[in-house]
Amino acid sequence: MPTLLTNPKMDPALVARIEASLHRRAGHSGRDLYRPRWVAVARVLGAIAVLATIVQVYRTQKASRDRFEARRSALLDAAYKRQLSPSERELLPRAESALKQLAASYDGDLLSPEVRAPGALDALLTTPIVYVSGLVTDFGGARPVAIGTQESTKDAFLYCLFDPPRSRDETSLLPKVLAAQSLAAIEQRTPNVSLLRDAEGGIPLLLPSWIDRVKKTNSGIELAQLESAFAKSPIEKAKRAAGARYLLAALDEGIGPTAFVGDRAHETRVLLFDVTLSKVMLRLRKHVDPAFLSAPQRKKHSVEMDQCAVAFDVRAAASP
Repeated sequence: MPTLLTNPKMDPALVARIEASLHRRAGHSGRDLYRPRWVAVARVLGAIAVLATIVQVYRTQKASRDRFEARRSALLDAAYKRQLSPSERELLPRAESALKQLAASYDGDLLSPEVRAPGALDALLTTPIVYVSGLVTDFGGARPVAIGTQESTKDAFLYCLFDPPRSRDETSLLPKVLAAQSLAAIEQRTPNVSLLRDAEGGIPLLLPSWIDRVKKTNSGIELAQLESAFAKSPIEKAKRAAGARYLLAALDEGIGPTAFVGDRAHETRVLLFDVTLSKVMLRLRKHVDPAFLSAPQRKKHSVEMDQCAVAFDVRAAASP
């Protein structure tokens, strides 16, 4: 490298050392010149990486929130489509109150004029009805009514009340009891009757308080629980039951695992209650004793025969 620090008269070895020193200094100066530029590039790339991470986290969280809100909206839409009118919301509290009173103490037989009139009971039985049967003890005390309704189904009492036997003897009762063993036959005969257990299972999920809970939850776990409860509940049946005009109940005073204890004499309380007016239309207490049945039929069908016999007695009491 030519330099003014050397001249031809200098010792060649000295000239070589000076030029080598100048070359090393020039190399260091070049690297120092480019170092700040690389540092700046590295810092920019680091900032871009951090920004990309933040954007990705934001997008992930937003997608999660969007999915959560979509699920919430779908659940609310399903509930809103089946929301109850103010009168429909009164079905459960009024029906439960009537059942509690019936189970607590028997206040005597009662037949309203609307039931005594010719053809009146048949007319009432064509209106929307919600039905429950069980033991008096199922609905007494502080026990929730919803628990007492769990085993209640459409049965021989209901079938025979809608399609009564000609008389109370075994020959007339047996065909009705056998027909009532077919769920399809009962449904065909009682299309306007819903079960109170379905109302208990679904109406609470259609009330404003439950809908508010869905609106306010921010927990994915809680929302999943609410979705599961709604999916498993008999919502459509509950909505139908909520429109019932009358509650029909048959509570047996016997003690046993079934709704009617047919292997011994017992009493059965029957109630027809106007839910809209909170009025008792019919309240009867009927005695049944399966002793009149033949041994084979008593062994096979005593429970159902007793149910049908009670229905016959109710019909007879309501006849003018």
